[in-house]
Amino acid sequence: MPYVALGLIAFVLWLYCLVDVITCPEHSVRNLPKLAWLAQIFLRADVPA
Repeated sequence: MPYVALGLIAFVLWLYCLVDVITCPEHSVRNLPKLAWLAQIFLRADVPA
């Protein structure tokens, strides 16, 4: 059961990061373009936050 809870927490954090990047205005994204941030989220899905 603890592994299910940790997996659910990791999924929720991943989903939060994804929604945050998608809904953030383009001019307020720092250091990388939005597409690069989306790629980082998908490539590093095991480290959501």
